[in-house]
Amino acid sequence: MMTSGMLQRATTPELIALRARKNDARFGVYAEWAGILLIAGVLSRVFMTYVFNACVGDWLRDGHLQLKDLWNVLMYAIPLIFIALSGGLAVAGGVYAILNSLYTKGQMFILKRKMGKLAQQAGREGADVRP
Repeated sequence: MMTSGMLQRATTPELIALRARKNDARFGVYAEWAGILLIAGVLSRVFMTYVFNACVGDWLRDGHLQLKDLWNVLMYAIPLIFIALSGGLAVAGGVYAILNSLYTKGQMFILKRKMGKLAQQAGREGADVRP
């Protein structure tokens, strides 16, 4: 059941659409961070591969096999963490945008239905149509 505060808050389709656009701005933040983390993952992968290929000969010659193994693991783990975070933010942002759209359409449907009922009552009673 809707309270009077809820009715006052969502009285026109324009206000509902304005709130939906404001909430969609949050999706842009998710998309920006997803892009930033994807770029960070790709650049760290390229940089770490370059450093590994440049230094592996020295590490093998000096007998630092532990350092070679550690760098080999980090060369794959760190970029994959960045890429996984990027994918998670992209999915979260997409789900948020879809849920926001469904919520907005539901609010519009409820408001139009309520306005239709009020119009029917106004036709019978000569009353005001505003919700």
